[in-house]
Amino acid sequence: MTTTSDGRSTSLEPLRLQGVLFSGIRDGVEEDPRVEKYTVPAILSRRPTPAERRLMAQVASAGHLAAAGYPDVELILSDRRLDITNTSLEELKSGLALLLGALVRDLAERASEAADSGADFSSRPPETKRERLRRAAAEIQFY
Repeated sequence: MTTTSDGRSTSLEPLRLQGVLFSGIRDGVEEDPRVEKYTVPAILSRRPTPAERRLMAQVASAGHLAAAGYPDVELILSDRRLDITNTSLEELKSGLALLLGALVRDLAERASEAADSGADFSSRPPETKRERLRRAAAEIQFY
């Protein structure tokens, strides 16, 4: 929740990945045949809340991406930018983008639910591999 200048509380817009920041991709990666993986910066819809930042750090370190088939990919959050390391535009296009979008959406919802209920989101049990697989399968689009 945020508060307007007149004291009314308003909900934050949903936290989402909006797209790739092309100008943030290192020059020359497309011309170097030795470079298959690189850092792709993505823009978030807004600055994450402290709770969302903590959850993002947990997601980044908990092996969610490795369990989904992306063992080398790492996430680095910086203000409204999420650097996706050890990947490529092709890998993002072939499914990683959908997975990351679902992860960001999920963590934003968890942070919002925790804030609304006053609960400590860090006390929730960790997501199982099966739950991650189910969520990743639900995000597959064949059209």
